[in-house]
This record gives sequence, structure tokens and C-alpha cells, in this order.
Amino acid sequence: MNRLLILLTLLLPLAALSAAPVPIMRTLFTDVTGTVPGAEMLTHKAELFRQRTGIALYILVVPAMNEASLLRDGKRMLARATANQPEMTGSVMIVITTQKPQVLLVGSYQAAQQLPDHILRLMVENQTLAYFHRGLMFQGVNTALDVLEAALTNQPTPPLRWYPPPEQNGPDSVAGNSFGFMAWACAWIAFMMLFNYTSRFRYAMKFTLAMTIGNIGWQAFCLWLANRAVSVANISLGWALMIGVATFFAVWLWTRKRHSADNP
Repeated sequence: MNRLLILLTLLLPLAALSAAPVPIMRTLFTDVTGTVPGAEMLTHKAELFRQRTGIALYILVVPAMNEASLLRDGKRMLARATANQPEMTGSVMIVITTQKPQVLLVGSYQAAQQLPDHILRLMVENQTLAYFHRGLMFQGVNTALDVLEAALTNQPTPPLRWYPPPEQNGPDSVAGNSFGFMAWACAWIAFMMLFNYTSRFRYAMKFTLAMTIGNIGWQAFCLWLANRAVSVANISLGWALMIGVATFFAVWLWTRKRHSADNP
């Protein structure tokens, strides 16, 4: 019993240290999840926000957050980040979580329309949470900045605008693409060698299942290369099903039934 108490006493400091720290903001846009594309574009938009409003804006994207810690430490973080910017009338940090999408606003500023933080937060969430739940992070962050700027400058809420995500490493690496002709042909040959030649239907179904699962894996691999993260919401099942259906009809039309399979 004494040993157990000693062990628990030694583990208490480690438990305190293991609490997720508030990330350090090194730029205007900080994404510790790697799920939001277009970091340079969002940083530039934050710069324009500062020029138009006189308020320094910081965007922080995290998997989850300890709201009490952010509310407690957020203003100190902002004060440290804007210590060398006396021309600013204040600063605001917008925190977005990805695991359970929500928005938190922390700030100290003087604006044309001085609204409580919880009102601003509600305005931003009403316009953006649907995007975050669908995995449209780039669209959601841009919309959040538009709504926040309009609220702080006493302007009407802007109309909805579509922000297409920037290209990631060229068109061939988009997550919804197909195998490509050469990779598809190589996979075809490999599956012909692996599967026993049975009836046309069973043979086609084996190819269909293998190519559909293979395409889903390919999309996940492309997402990981682009963002170092994989989201199920960003995988295009339509592409995978189209590859599977095309494979089924191709195998069905271009293979012949083996007589020994139907006439044992």
C-alpha cells in the first residue's frame, strides 16, 4: 500500500505535465493538425484583416482544446504576440477544433461595433460549423474571417462565397483521382495472377472488390502525402465506385467463361 501511494505521488507531476499545452503561435496562421490547405493564402488574408480593421488577427487550428486553458492563457498569448505592434487597436484569436468542430474567440480590442465575445462566437459558428463538419476547412476558415470582419466593422453579414481549396502538389495528387492508366493496367495484371480463373461473374466480382478497395487506399495515400493527415470525409467514394463498376464490366465483357468452371 505504501509503495502504491509513493508511486501515485511520483506520477502526479507527470499527469500535470501531460496536459495538452496551448500551442505557440509563430505566425498569423497556425495549424497543428495539418488539415487546412492554403496556409499562405490564409496568412495573407489575416494581414488584410489587420490592415482593414486595425486589429491583429491570429488563427489557431487544433484537434481539440481545453476551453478554460485557452480563455485563461489566450489574452496573455495575444499580448506577447502583439507587444511590438503599438499601432494596433487590439488583437483577437480565433481557435478552431477539428475532432469536434467548434469555434472559440479570445481577444481584447476596440472595434466599431463592440460586441461580447459570446455573441461574436455565435455569429461565426452559425456560418461555419456546417463547413467544418463536412471537412471543408479552407472554406470554413475563410467564411469565419469574413463574418468576423463584418461584425467588427459594423457591416452587414457578407453573402456566402465559395472558396475553392488551393491545388495540392498538382492535379495528379488530388485525393479523388483514379489510378491512372499505367497503374490501373499493372493492378489488372497483378490481380489476374493472384486470382484463380473461376466463372465470369465471380471473377469480375473479385476484380471489382479489389479495385474499389485499392482506389480508396490510393485516395487515402494521396491525402496523407498532401496533408500528413487522412480524413474519411475527404475520400471520394464516388470515384472508387466508378472504378469498381468500370472494372466489373471490363472483366465481364473481355473474359471468356472457362468451360471447366461451369461443366465440372
